[in-house]
Amino acid sequence: MKKSLINWMTIFMVTVMSVSFMSCSSDDDDNAVVIPSGTYIEENGDEGELFTLVVNGNNVRWTCTVYGKVESVVDYTYTINGNQITLVSSKYGKETLYFNQKGNRITIGEITYIKQEIIELCDLNGNPLPSKKHRGERLFSSLMAFECVIDGF
Repeated sequence: MKKSLINWMTIFMVTVMSVSFMSCSSDDDDNAVVIPSGTYIEENGDEGELFTLVVNGNNVRWTCTVYGKVESVVDYTYTINGNQITLVSSKYGKETLYFNQKGNRITIGEITYIKQEIIELCDLNGNPLPSKKHRGERLFSSLMAFECVIDGF
């Protein structure tokens, strides 16, 4: 009985180990870097200049909008290899630049872009707040209105 139990345990361990080794594969592509679609601003740029990236596989459409007016649209294909990105477009040809992605920031070449969370602020009746020069003032005024409702004022 003891010998039979040891044989069954040995068969079980060999089976588990062989399945474990087969599930590990070096061709897994879990570390592939993908540029996230979204709206970005330059880290030290003009807040009225927005860059919208629409990514589909290895294709990206890069749209530059300055104070609501579309200035340029360029379609690229891209590949990322380590800290290098290669961009190919019919307008600019092939470029290989430094690339880094960390959190909501991507750096391409010497420029760092910060992904923006675009929200529309509204008054208490659901109407969009008028645009002001500084986003902070607009956010502060809407938060104050919200705080007044919570406090019962």
